Amino acid sequence: MSRKLFMDAVVRANASGEAVFGTGTSIACRELMDEVGAHFPEAHLEAAKMAELAAAGHTVLGLGKTRGIIERLTEVTLAFGRAQIDAGADCLLLGDHATRDLCSPAAYAEFLQDVHDRVARELDVPVILHICGDTSDRIGMIARTAVACFHWDTKTGRPETVRELAGSELALMGGISNYWLLDATPAEIAADAAAAAKGDTDIVGPECAVPLGTPLANLKAIAGAGCNP
Repeated sequence: MSRKLFMDAVVRANASGEAVFGTGTSIACRELMDEVGAHFPEAHLEAAKMAELAAAGHTVLGLGKTRGIIERLTEVTLAFGRAQIDAGADCLLLGDHATRDLCSPAAYAEFLQDVHDRVARELDVPVILHICGDTSDRIGMIARTAVACFHWDTKTGRPETVRELAGSELALMGGISNYWLLDATPAEIAADAAAAAKGDTDIVGPECAVPLGTPLANLKAIAGAGCNP
């Protein structure tokens, strides 16, 4: 899926005639979205809960079984994703605990790259992949999957560096440090948002789930920077 098709998909016209982009919801509900007039086009797939059920901390002791576990959980992910689509999700966010300290580049290539590609191909909406931490050693591999957009952590580097690693076809989301969101001024956040947009980040926003203590003014500063479609 091209960057343009992804961006067209996530900006959905609603009853007001305005394009609205919202953060993800754990359960998408078409009826509720229509009732309140706020449409949230992405829905989260609960990979963390699946990992807990699979006793993720013990998988390193039985790598031979790991692939089978991943295959079974992939079916769960696909089923859950299809249910989200049926409920009204326009795109899906897949959060994977494939951080560098838990998953080496070799392990990513062996166990996860094909899974991410399969999930993105089999779901009928754009898939956003999120991985926390420095992902500079695997963005190139992610770009070779069918994933439409990568939601990146600022630990990976400057926006222009991340774009260079991702290539020109993979859409990018993020660019604002969560730690910075808590402590910076709105003017500083706006400057970072502008830098992310200049660095060719398609959707500028927080790098991960927004901390509960984030000043509202800092979130408004991202929107006020006028970087998003």
